[in-house]
Amino acid sequence: MKKLFIILASLVAIVLLAAIILPIIFKDDIQKAVDKAMAENLNAKVYYDIDAFSLSVLRNFPNVTVAMEDFGVVNNAPFEGDTLVSVGNFELVVNLKSLIFDDQPRLSEVNLDRANIYVRVLPDGRANYDIAVASEDTVVVPADTASSDFSIGIDHWELTNANIIYEDLSLPMLMALQNVNHSGSGDFTLDQFDMKTLTEIQNFSVNYDGVEYMTNKELTADVTMLMDLANMKFTFRDNTVAVNNFKMGFDGFFAMPGDNMEMDITYAAKDNTFKSLFSLVPGVYQQDFNGLTADGTVNFNGFIKGIYNENSLPAFKLEIGTQNAIFQYPDLPTSVNNIDIDLLVETGADGNLDNTVVNLETFHAQMGSNPIDAKFLMRGLDKPYIEAVAKAKLNLGELNTMFPMDSLTMKGNFDIDL
Repeated sequence: MKKLFIILASLVAIVLLAAIILPIIFKDDIQKAVDKAMAENLNAKVYYDIDAFSLSVLRNFPNVTVAMEDFGVVNNAPFEGDTLVSVGNFELVVNLKSLIFDDQPRLSEVNLDRANIYVRVLPDGRANYDIAVASEDTVVVPADTASSDFSIGIDHWELTNANIIYEDLSLPMLMALQNVNHSGSGDFTLDQFDMKTLTEIQNFSVNYDGVEYMTNKELTADVTMLMDLANMKFTFRDNTVAVNNFKMGFDGFFAMPGDNMEMDITYAAKDNTFKSLFSLVPGVYQQDFNGLTADGTVNFNGFIKGIYNENSLPAFKLEIGTQNAIFQYPDLPTSVNNIDIDLLVETGADGNLDNTVVNLETFHAQMGSNPIDAKFLMRGLDKPYIEAVAKAKLNLGELNTMFPMDSLTMKGNFDIDL
């Protein structure tokens, strides 16, 4: 028994010694191989802290961990000088068994900490992320090929403390995401699998064609999708997406089997309180919001269905409704009561934007002793047909008792009959 114990202890010592020594012996060779692979396959300049390059078996035993610090990719022309990505700490954990015995390696983990990502698309469609070196050989892929020769499995990936900017001048659109934390998992070696992701964005803004649609909002998305890579079809499973306090759920799918993007997606609010809807209003999600008193139900639902390509847009529908809603700011004596909203926005079945209908059938609010009523109907965008009605009687002095107005005093009456 003693002899067996000595043999086992010796084997363990040899394994541990090899795990310590081998990464040191082969570190330079592996580093040169990584540099060569990046130089041959990327049309961009790659930099990292050479002294901080590390290779370890012990950190995630029995897997191999490759780590880099101050890693970045800088574009060549036509984006010369742009930094596509910079990462404070970049770590790959490779499954040792797959590295030795399998045709394709399997990544146990991919971790990026303190990443800054800048994606830019020019008006002609050229993108700064298109940095792969084109192959000199033309490869013809059979039409019935279900999957490519190369595939890679990833058990887990994580992005922490990241900032992302997406600027697409061909639309034009600008999206800025700050303090992004994202994690996910999915086996991309399979034709079908569930991909689970959790995303938290502390601050995001979206500007499309000069219009600010989202400004300094928080976003949380807990999404599980069925990934059908053979047919490029992606189906929503359990999911919750929250913008500020407003939560939504999605059902349906979108697919990209060819040049067209097909979609049949329905969505609806999961937290149907007026306060959650109120949190979307610009400037509301401030310190006063947490103390805001609000009550009432909200109906928020719709769909997107059809084909998206250069000549076609999917049909869409959005319904928003509230009944007997109220809100009152903290430390102010008067509430806004009896808020009723009935809004419908939709296109025809062909998705033609010229057939868009915006119908505000009801808008009513009682601001203290001041009633406001309005209706609005618009058909078409190119040459719109419009009907509008608005009636209000406001005592401007009472507004100070309902809305925070620092250093502002109003007096007098305001009437409108439009």
